[in-house]
Amino acid sequence: MARTIENSEIPIDISAKSKSAEVRRINLSFDRGTILLRPKGDSSWLESIPGVLWDGRVSAFRAPASDYQALRQNLRARNVQIHDEVEHSWESNFGVGQVRGNNGESCLTMITYA
Repeated sequence: MARTIENSEIPIDISAKSKSAEVRRINLSFDRGTILLRPKGDSSWLESIPGVLWDGRVSAFRAPASDYQALRQNLRARNVQIHDEVEHSWESNFGVGQVRGNNGESCLTMITYA
């Protein structure tokens, strides 16, 4: 049951206000062709993002690396604070260059060394 504070005229629902004020945070990193998603706190909302699946082997959610840009856009649309280690991970593992695509969007290119 929601707790309320009674003002002389307007009841305020404390539980609803605290839920809406909840800030979602997530760490993104690159791992073997996928993006690892590690949320801080409740993670049930991640199940509604297309392509995101739970991986019990690493206790994190995974998404295909090819969905990286769409994933970031989806998280931003949900007002999630993102700590992104993906670009750093790719730089240290492969070498990365940043270029502009035809639509003006910034994208990452990987340089692999054989």
